[in-house]
Amino acid sequence: MLEIIKEFLCMDAMEIIRKFDKLATKKGIEKISYARNKWAVYTKNEYELKPLITAHFDTINGNIGIEPKHLKIDKDILSLEKNSPYYCLGADDRAGLAIIYKLMEKCPNDYHFVLFGQEETGGVGSSTFVDVEYLLDLNLDVSLNIGIDRRGTYHFVDYGYKNSEISNFLNMFGFDKERGSFSDISTLAEVNGMACVNFATGYNLEHTKNETMDCNYAKELLQFLSSKEFLNFVSNVEFETEMDFETSENRFWEDSLYWENEKFLK
Repeated sequence: MLEIIKEFLCMDAMEIIRKFDKLATKKGIEKISYARNKWAVYTKNEYELKPLITAHFDTINGNIGIEPKHLKIDKDILSLEKNSPYYCLGADDRAGLAIIYKLMEKCPNDYHFVLFGQEETGGVGSSTFVDVEYLLDLNLDVSLNIGIDRRGTYHFVDYGYKNSEISNFLNMFGFDKERGSFSDISTLAEVNGMACVNFATGYNLEHTKNETMDCNYAKELLQFLSSKEFLNFVSNVEFETEMDFETSENRFWEDSLYWENEKFLK
């Protein structure tokens, strides 16, 4: 995983889209919707019930990549070299994209793949996608909303769009539930009615020059998301949101803090 994450860290947004386009063509996957700098949607069959998985290609650095000479590698940990001109490493969320890319290679039939832009400026890409594409009846048949856009390791958040069945399943595999504030999948879950799960991706100290990325954990997450146990569990079954008044209030309260806090957490 280290090499593919390095590659995605050093690419700009359009290079990333072109790389996904090339792989999609090779795998017989259709690019069914696209808006420059906002979203790209890939799937083999939009009417097949399966999980939607997403990450975002913008970073605090914008849509640019970083120059390879500014990357520091210590075994499986990536970070920025001292005196780098960049605001952050950008593993939030280029690492998430790298994981999704490898999933498209390994499991092209098992996911709807959605890439978003402008997440770091308030989820503009996903909110515009919801406003435009759902009005145009882009009817992705989604069993579960999955995000790969979360700091840390071995946990997940659902932003109040919970489903106890999926939570219990993830607990059995060592993923603990934590609280979160916002990511693109919470926007999707609000519209399509399916629960959401945002997985810890392996980066830490995001949005800072001290950001790090644990590539070994990313490899483990990829193995889990491509495993027969996981794919058999999340396919062909709708994991509807079990939302109550209390969790709904908590989520909107957390969202208000998200925008007020300069060092917000996902």
